[in-house]
Order: sequence, then structure tokens, then C-alpha cells
Amino acid sequence: MKFSFLFAFVIAVSFSACKENLPKGPQLNGNTDITKTVYQVGNGWGYRIYANGKIFIQQDFVPAVAGKNPFKTKEDAEKIAKLVMVKLQLHQRPFVTENELAENGVIP
Repeated sequence: MKFSFLFAFVIAVSFSACKENLPKGPQLNGNTDITKTVYQVGNGWGYRIYANGKIFIQQDFVPAVAGKNPFKTKEDAEKIAKLVMVKLQLHQRPFVTENELAENGVIP
């Protein structure tokens, strides 16, 4: 019993120490200028989201789906980049789901 408690304590301390040492990205707040660009990637398109002029997200492939496939059209990359920008402006996590991709006509 003592061993289990000690083991769990050591693991918890290790995880918290690792978390504190992770590099931190730009902190977004109400004054953060969020912009985007869409660019060609191989035979498709990707996007970058900038926070105060610095790259915050670089998405070379369609997120949330298997494989490393770029967006098929510039318009698709633009739609999802705008979706991510709105999420950031609303202080939401910038994750994109398969359902959101389908709702935006990016995937069937």
C-alpha cells in the first residue's frame, strides 16, 4: 500500500515538473491581432494563423482526418483558417473536427 502511494506521488510530481518546463507559445488575449495566410503546399493548400505577427499555427494538411493530405482547394483552406481564427477570438481551443470539415464542404 505504501509503495503504491509513493509510486503515484512520484509520477504526479514528475508530470507536473515536465509540464512547467514546456515552452509556452504566444498568450492570446483581447488585444491579440490574429491574422491568416493561405499558401500552396505541393499539390494542394495549407494555412498559417498568426498572433501579433508571429506564426501561431501552421497547418500543411487537412486536420482531423487520417493521412497527410493538403486541402484540395484554396477556398477550403481559407474556410477552415477562418473557422480557427473565430475559435481563437472566442478563446476556444483551435481544434477542427471531422464534423466541422464536413459542414464546411471540405470532406464528404
